[in-house]
Amino acid sequence: MIVAAGLFTASHSFAKHSTSPSRLPQLFAEDSENEEEGPPDAVVKKLGAMMDTQTFERKESIKSDGKHAPKDATVCPIDIKNAEGKVDLKLFFFKGDNGKWSVYDEAGNVMHES
Repeated sequence: MIVAAGLFTASHSFAKHSTSPSRLPQLFAEDSENEEEGPPDAVVKKLGAMMDTQTFERKESIKSDGKHAPKDATVCPIDIKNAEGKVDLKLFFFKGDNGKWSVYDEAGNVMHES
């Protein structure tokens, strides 16, 4: 009975803090507006596997040569910086054929948004 009460409380708490359906269209609208500027901040943090102490800086977009991203795709370079402001990692974000964001690093390792 104690376990059941705990599960009920946890699910009730989750429901209070989850995004309401009325907010979802607004979230997608914000993403589509910023699409020209590159990936949304949440995607950068997720695919960059960033820690809370890290920040990032967007660089000027470039066109892909077809080596890691589709030929002529817009590539958005982003520097991941540590707490001291020094660059830890340089990442290159692009939209894949499926419309989702992907990223590759300087070594050519590619990771896709799930």
